Amino acid sequence: MARNDISQRGNALIILLIIVALFAALTFAVTGTNRGGNENISEEKLSLAVAEMLQHASSIKENVLGQYLLNGIDQVKFADSPYNPSGTVYAPNGTTTTGVTTGLFNPQGGGMVKKPLPLVLTNMSNTNLFGWFYYYNLELRVNGESVGSDLGDEFLFQNSLTADACRYIQKALTGILPDTADLGVSTVGGSGSSDKRMTWLWQDGTQSGQSASFDYFDIPAIEGCFKRHSGYAYFKLIKAH
Repeated sequence: MARNDISQRGNALIILLIIVALFAALTFAVTGTNRGGNENISEEKLSLAVAEMLQHASSIKENVLGQYLLNGIDQVKFADSPYNPSGTVYAPNGTTTTGVTTGLFNPQGGGMVKKPLPLVLTNMSNTNLFGWFYYYNLELRVNGESVGSDLGDEFLFQNSLTADACRYIQKALTGILPDTADLGVSTVGGSGSSDKRMTWLWQDGTQSGQSASFDYFDIPAIEGCFKRHSGYAYFKLIKAH
């Protein structure tokens, strides 16, 4: 009888240990599933935000080039300014002249809607500062070679992106998700001038014009996201000169 009691207690202990092990395995599996799900949601949000951003950039390029080709516009302003037959034009040679201008976001001009960028892509605490830059006549180089001549080019610039946003931009453009360490580097050169200009479109839709403090950007490709100082920046060529 005592032997049976010992055997029963031993079986009960084994069953208890099995139950504990199964519970631990189940807890681990559930935790792992939840963790993986959150990571997938984060990746999905990044991918969708990047797709939205790149689509908007492509629409801007198509609109600007269409204004130049079809409507005889000398310069499209990255603003809501009206059509002006004697507007200020920031020429590719770094001077200011006059010509036909229109605003990209003016209903009678480019007709585009100002579209804030998805905040999931930025690392800035002041999210209003996170907006598009549009350079009118700053030279853009790719691996040391000008994309056109040595004149200034028109291009979009997006600063203050997170490393993950930059990685997923590259994935969308190349099909490969790079490590942060493998992202290319953008550099600048020259001292700039008052007639090398850009417009900064803030998240709230306001805009301001500024002079460039350098003469060119040198980047690894005409479109992509690259390291810039301590952050990451996106570039897209609109028109080479």
